[in-house]
Amino acid sequence: MQDGPQRQDAERYSPLDQQNNEIRILILQPGAEADEVYCSLETYQLEHCREFEALSYAWGDPKPVEPIFVGESRVLIAHNLSVALRHLRHIHSSRVLWIDAVCINQADVDERNRQVSVMNRVYSAAKQVLIWLGEARGESDLAMKRIREMGESQKVTAAERVILEELVYSCLMDREWWSRLWVVQEVVLSKSSPVIICGHSFISWDSFHNGFKVGNLTGLPSLQRILE
Repeated sequence: MQDGPQRQDAERYSPLDQQNNEIRILILQPGAEADEVYCSLETYQLEHCREFEALSYAWGDPKPVEPIFVGESRVLIAHNLSVALRHLRHIHSSRVLWIDAVCINQADVDERNRQVSVMNRVYSAAKQVLIWLGEARGESDLAMKRIREMGESQKVTAAERVILEELVYSCLMDREWWSRLWVVQEVVLSKSSPVIICGHSFISWDSFHNGFKVGNLTGLPSLQRILE
């Protein structure tokens, strides 16, 4: 759980029945990347919730903030989440997500604390965990492509390893997500291999892990504690 810059309209949140393990999920409406972001919230008992994907991400710099529309309310969210939503939404169909910053009433301290206590169960219940590293930067697309290829090829030369290690660290491993406290739980509790997303590139956690093993990349302490 993270503290963040969300300016929420508390009136749009109906109280959750904490005794019955209710949660809210976000219905992200379809649209092109440049369109305004529209979504709505639905409430379910966790044990009887419709299928959803859980987003694992870093809230990032609290400024600047950008608007999205939740129902009829205009909500300001951090830039990193705004970009994530624009990349994650489908063109022609809605997408069902659980995102702590919007699905939890951040203005209600009691609700926040209670929802934190069931977050492990939320990630366990999700059909898929999506890891958002952030926007494409530098040669991040190439780094994602090469680490996937390396995992599939099962071999790499010493020269290739040096080049790839520098590329991966400078474009992917310096992201804030790797230093978050919750990442181990969010990865381990996923029903299936989480999907790592950076910009428009994506790779399964298993393929990413295999690429590191095949390339004998040393990784970072934060990565090692997840992979071990």
